[in-house]
Order: sequence, then structure tokens, then C-alpha cells
Amino acid sequence: MERLTWSKADKKCARVAFDAAYERECAGILAELRKRVDAIRDSDDIWGINDYLWRKRREIGDKYDFRGSVLADVLVRLMREGWITLDELQGLSEEKRDLLSRGLGFFKNVSGSPD
Repeated sequence: MERLTWSKADKKCARVAFDAAYERECAGILAELRKRVDAIRDSDDIWGINDYLWRKRREIGDKYDFRGSVLADVLVRLMREGWITLDELQGLSEEKRDLLSRGLGFFKNVSGSPD
């Protein structure tokens, strides 16, 4: 995606959606963790939880990057994965919303679906 300049208003809008996506994804991880804890039967299950959390921590750390140079790509990824919607980004400039829509459309065209 092209390099963009983010206004204060754009950053504020993006931050709200970004933070909401993070909280939703963490809530999903917590729900999965609760299932796994309830299913513990032996020591392998304990270490399986550790492995799951390690993978998720790494995935989250790699994904949630708010630097302006990658923010548009991150927002498209979050939309594609279903953590946010384009409607949540109503406060962005029209230029950025169009760019994000095109980015999302690119993935739909490549994969045949939004996933």
C-alpha cells in the first residue's frame, strides 16, 4: 500500500478502531484460553496452553503496529480478519477510506472471499 500522511483526525479515528480490534481479539483469546483451561487433563495440556499463548502473543505483537508507514496495511488486515469494519473508520479522510476499500477489495479478488 502507498505511503500516507496521517492527519491528527485520521490518527484519532484509526486509533479508536485499532484499539477496539485489539480488545476484541484479546477477548477472543481469553475465551479460547478459558476453554483450554477447563479442558486440562494432564501436564501436556498445561504446556499446550503455554504454547498457544506464546503463539498468540507473537501474532498480536507482529500485527498491532500503529506506525504511520504500515497503518493502512494493518487496518486492511484487521478488516479482512473481521476485527473491525470500514464503518468504524467513518472519521477517516475520504482518500484513506477509498484506499482501504481498494486494499480490502484486492484481497477479496485474490482469494475470492474476504478471509
